[in-house]
Amino acid sequence: MKIVQVQEGGGLLLNGMGVNLTELESQLNAARARDPKFSVMIKGDARAPYAGIVSVVDLVTRMEIQNVGLVTSRIGT
Repeated sequence: MKIVQVQEGGGLLLNGMGVNLTELESQLNAARARDPKFSVMIKGDARAPYAGIVSVVDLVTRMEIQNVGLVTSRIGT
């Protein structure tokens, strides 16, 4: 499972590591090559710009990733 977090300032984290949108796409492609049925969970900070979350949703949709979810509570709780 890959967890994508959109931070307050619009920055992205992939499993806790900072990435930009291009790097995110590359890493998701690599994950899919290893496991075509992998999952992506998207979590947006409450103060994150909505456009950042939409960008991530648009990316996984364009990549045709099937197992996508939105985190609605704190990760780890």
